[in-house]
Amino acid sequence: MPAGTSWCDAARSELPEYDVLRGLTMEIQVRTAVQHAWAEVEHDIRYKLDIPPERRPEFDRRFLLAAALIELADNEFTAIDTMYRGLIGERSGASGTLTADTLTNYLTRRYPDAPHARTANYTWMLGNLRTLGVTTEHELTALLGDVDSAAVQDAMNHRFPAGMVRRLDDDLLAVLGEDYLVVFPDEERRLRILRGRLKALARAGIHPA
Repeated sequence: MPAGTSWCDAARSELPEYDVLRGLTMEIQVRTAVQHAWAEVEHDIRYKLDIPPERRPEFDRRFLLAAALIELADNEFTAIDTMYRGLIGERSGASGTLTADTLTNYLTRRYPDAPHARTANYTWMLGNLRTLGVTTEHELTALLGDVDSAAVQDAMNHRFPAGMVRRLDDDLLAVLGEDYLVVFPDEERRLRILRGRLKALARAGIHPA
């Protein structure tokens, strides 16, 4: 889903197919693949098997050990992913040519606390940058200049933490203003959203340089 759209906006929430969900409270659990595998095993044993009281301490001890190992594995996978993205960045060459992979790496460095986006969103943003004539990391950094990304996010007041592609989308809007809208000449809904976000920036005193 391109940045700038939301499945949970007010208009969609009023659709009749969601009537059955009104008034319900739901919990969404986000887990890694390793955490999910551990949770499945734990649930089947802890809650579906009648473990004798005298054996529970042994099961508890082993589950704690497994949980510690899973945390270690998750940390190592994260470290491997960081190293991989760094290697991609190194191999992009001195020019820092932007590809979907190098853009992902660039945004990971620029917005380290922002959630990753879907792969298709990086490709979508790469196309936007090319329309703007931005093809290298150096050019993108120069374009963004001294934009205060934290202030931009405060102005946007997104319902959920913005992913890194949305962060870049917001920063480009803050830097370019109306000039950013020319990237989407035939996308009426997208243009309405961007104009609304421009008004939010203006209310916060943030104007294109």
